[in-house]
Formats: sequence, C-alpha cells, structure tokens
Amino acid sequence: MIEEFTAYLQSLGKSENTIRTYSHDVKMYLHWCRNSFGEEPQLLYCANIWNYISYMRNIRGYHPRTVNNHLSSLKSLNEYLIMSGRQTEAAVLDSDFMKIQIQYASPCTVEKKDVEAFRQRLLESGSKRDFYLVTLYAYSGIRRSECVNLKLKQVDKKNY
Repeated sequence: MIEEFTAYLQSLGKSENTIRTYSHDVKMYLHWCRNSFGEEPQLLYCANIWNYISYMRNIRGYHPRTVNNHLSSLKSLNEYLIMSGRQTEAAVLDSDFMKIQIQYASPCTVEKKDVEAFRQRLLESGSKRDFYLVTLYAYSGIRRSECVNLKLKQVDKKNY
C-alpha cells in the first residue's frame, strides 16, 4: 500500500520531503495497528484514528502540532483510499485535528523596557509610521479595533 500511496503523492506533485514524511507517518500508523490489532488494516476507521490520537498524545507524549502532522498524513492516505475506490467514507475528519493555542505577548508580561526597546528598533529601522502606531497603542490604551472607524476630524490636533 505504501508504494501505491507514494505514487499517488507524486502524481499530486508533492515535494520529496512531503512524500517521505507522509510515508513515514503512515508506516508508523500501520506499525501501531500491527501491534494493537495483530494486522495492518486495508482501510482507515474513525475508531482506530481516535485510538491512535490517544496513543500519540498519552503514550508517546507528542505535541498537538506533531499529532496534527501525523493526521495530515493519514488524511492524505484516506483521500487516496477513497479516490482509488477502496474506501467510501472519510475516517480522518477536520474535527480530529487538535486546536493549537498560539501564545501571544500578554500586556501583563511585557515590561516598559521591552516596549521602549521595540520602539527604538522601529525608529532605527526607518519605519516612523510603525513607530508612531506602536507608541499610540502602548501609551494611550487604545485598541486597534477602536481605530478602524476613526475619522481624522475626530482627532484633536491640539493635543499632539
């Protein structure tokens, strides 16, 4: 199955790195199936995918981003099985992918010296517009969303 899947990925114009990664991930899944069920499945099943996700998270300790990478590989395999007529339904769903919370800088953890250093870098880079925007946001408490409909005549020029 791996050779046919690899040929399918090549026909889609996937890069060699993508093909190598997807094939590796699928081999890992098939190996897990062999160890868990005693045989390699010819089809993908939702229950197996959910169990595999649990295995990756709880036993292997994979980061959610790594789990999602493996799921992308299995989703591609699932699409191949459907396209080739071996399978009729999707077993890897978008809802199976883990949500990843991106950590942004919190105003509670950014110190004044960090803001000043950032403003200085902007000023030195020649980006006066960005310098003034950051200064406005940092010291006025105004939010970008509050500025969307702001009209020039609403700004009191005497205070600047």
